[in-house]
Amino acid sequence: MPHTPGPWEKISTSIYAGTDGACTEIVHGVRPQGKEREEERDANARLIAAAPDLLAAAESLLGSLPVSVVEAANLEPEVAALGAAILRARGEE
Repeated sequence: MPHTPGPWEKISTSIYAGTDGACTEIVHGVRPQGKEREEERDANARLIAAAPDLLAAAESLLGSLPVSVVEAANLEPEVAALGAAILRARGEE
């Protein structure tokens, strides 16, 4: 199943998706385990809200990198890690 399309937005400690006035709460109350720490909670919520944009950017970059550039810059490990992260985000690992 694909993820809820972006854009996602952090509002307080929850993450919402949707445009045109139709919003859906997709994550409620992002909180670190243990004692709640406001800065960490907000950082987690921002990262989750950016996930659709990060995935799209990673897919675009991976699809546009010429093999010659990857090899010349010795980026094979980084490109492999990026590909693995994309697969994990898609649930295809």
